[in-house]
Amino acid sequence: MSMVSRVPFQLSGRYAERNRWEVLNGPGDSRVTGSEIIHDENLVDQWGDKVILITGVSSGIGVETVRVLVSTGATIFGTARNLDKAKEALGELFDTGRVKLLFMDQTELSSVRACAEEFLKESSKLNVVINNAAVSLSNFLVSIT
Repeated sequence: MSMVSRVPFQLSGRYAERNRWEVLNGPGDSRVTGSEIIHDENLVDQWGDKVILITGVSSGIGVETVRVLVSTGATIFGTARNLDKAKEALGELFDTGRVKLLFMDQTELSSVRACAEEFLKESSKLNVVINNAAVSLSNFLVSIT
């Protein structure tokens, strides 16, 4: 029989106190934000030579990840199955000139390959990959009666 520890692991570092188990209360709690880390680490406008690829940028955390990382000055390629939805969600971030969209449906290997080919036409390097996109389980559910 395996035992599950009831004592959370101990964190260390600059943000440990703000991320203790006892203070986690959901959105708006004391946890550090990505924007705070970018500022604390003096990364604002410091990644002009970097290229970031983020999957799933049409909603949720993908949009917010782009929003924060654009402040680094990096060129950001975002992927989405619905480019119109992604454009609407990212809005003014396109005005920076550093955000580019690529079509990719992760449920189709041919789409992933085509996206990789498109990316390579636009960039010869890739510094950071954030695989945020998920596959909807509703596409795979089978009704049993």
